[in-house]
Amino acid sequence: MSLPPLKSIPLILRPQAWLHRRHYGEVLSPIRWWGRIPLVFYLVSMFVGYLERKRSPLDPVLRSLVSARVAQLCLCEFCIDITNMKAGGTQRRQR
Repeated sequence: MSLPPLKSIPLILRPQAWLHRRHYGEVLSPIRWWGRIPLVFYLVSMFVGYLERKRSPLDPVLRSLVSARVAQLCLCEFCIDITNMKAGGTQRRQR
């Protein structure tokens, strides 16, 4: 079952949507999907922020591998691309 993204963005996610518009020129779909469960969005964001900090308990290579695998398991192409970009990959994935 696939849910369409929300048309309007919940008030709690509007600052994030503003940042997306400023950086990417539009609000990306993941923000609209996260609008269905904003509390989970913030909990995941806080967890990722904790792991991505400079003094993270995880090695950067391991963090990248875990992020890539989670993105693959979730079938999130956006997440896969972002993880690849952060890891320094520039090649486009073959579909």
